[in-house]
Order: sequence, then structure tokens, then C-alpha cells
Amino acid sequence: MLVKVLFSIIFWLFLIILSIIILLISFPFFLLNKDSDILHKLSYYWGKLLLSISFTKLRIKRYSNKIDKSKEYIFMCNHQSFFDTYILFTLLRDFKAVFLLKKELYKIPLMGIVFKKLNYIPIERGKRESSYKSLINAINSIKNGQSVIIYPEGTRSEDGRLLPLKKGGFIIAARSKRDIVPIKIKYRKKIIQSKGSFLINPFQVVDAYIYDPIKSDRADVNELLKKIESLLT
Repeated sequence: MLVKVLFSIIFWLFLIILSIIILLISFPFFLLNKDSDILHKLSYYWGKLLLSISFTKLRIKRYSNKIDKSKEYIFMCNHQSFFDTYILFTLLRDFKAVFLLKKELYKIPLMGIVFKKLNYIPIERGKRESSYKSLINAINSIKNGQSVIIYPEGTRSEDGRLLPLKKGGFIIAARSKRDIVPIKIKYRKKIIQSKGSFLINPFQVVDAYIYDPIKSDRADVNELLKKIESLLT
């Protein structure tokens, strides 16, 4: 246990230092009012390094050859761990994609700044007007040439089982007429022991499944939901 505690402390220190370095590298571009491309590119290395420092092995078990890297998509992924985001940074390095995130996450020191600079879309749960505005922002982002990454469960699953999917992401897909790409992340054992814990389980294996794009322009929202649910379960 002592070794795990020491390892976890080193990991979180590395995360903080790496986040600061990324912000410092990006800062001159922000002063020049450049877009967030530099941060999108750095996000890949951010995710890759954090997986490496935790000795996490990411295996891509399936990658659809029907995905066109020149198109915008709605990426929908199951959500089990804090590490999901860093895994998606690694998997989607060839796409300029923004996350739809809970507004509370923007209060995290450093991370909140990064989220804003990356133009991630905050969503405030429980408030219809704010949620509707978030959906409109997501649709506009796609129309402006960006893909969107959504955790359709809305929050992390504690036991690894897929939670009921929310309709918001499917409405975005239908309104923007963009295909949905389902992504399933499967942990053999959680890298972070439990929600709220700081302890890291190193040397884990994570499998990723990236499925064929699913048409949404003529599909019923409920039918889309059920189809994605069957793939992410």
C-alpha cells in the first residue's frame, strides 16, 4: 500500500507539472489570438504521457476503416474513469474534437483554463435553458468544422456497467446531421480505484473499440439511442 501511495503522489505531481508546461507552451499563441490548434495537438501528447507514466497499455482492438478523417463526427463513448479523457486524446489525435463537459469541471484549477482554451462546451445539468444552449453550441461547433465528443451517460459509472443514456447527444447528432461513431473503452481493472480516490493502479490494460459510423440524419432519436446502447454495453 505504501508503494501505491508513493506512486500515486508522483503521478498526480506529474499531471500538475505537465498541465503547467502545456499551458506555458500554449500561452504565446493565446496572446497572438491564434486558435486552439496548438492545444489540440498537445492534448495527444498529454494523454499519451499520462498513460505512459501510469504504465497503462492501450490496445485498439477495433478501428473502423469506414471513418473518414476529413469529416466531422459525434463521438460517443462509455464513461468509467477519469482516464477516459486521456485515452480519447490518444485515440482521436487526427480529429479536431471538442468535449461536451459538465460545467463543474471548469472550476478545477488549470484544467478549467485548458477546457476554455480548447473551446470545450460546458453543460449545466438540471437547468433546461442552459442545457438547450449547450446543445445549440455543440451543433454550431460541428457546423464550424469541429467534431464533438460526448459521454452519453452524463456521468461516470461506478461499477463499469453502462448507465442509462441521455437524449441530448442524439438530438445534437440528428440536428447537425452528422454520423455517430461509438467508442467503447473496456478496463480490466480500474486505473483509479474509485470515484474520489487519488490512488492509482499502475500496469493496467485497456481495450478500445471504435465502431463504424452510424447515420443520424434520417434516424429516430430513440432508435439511435438503442443502437448506440447495444454497442457500448
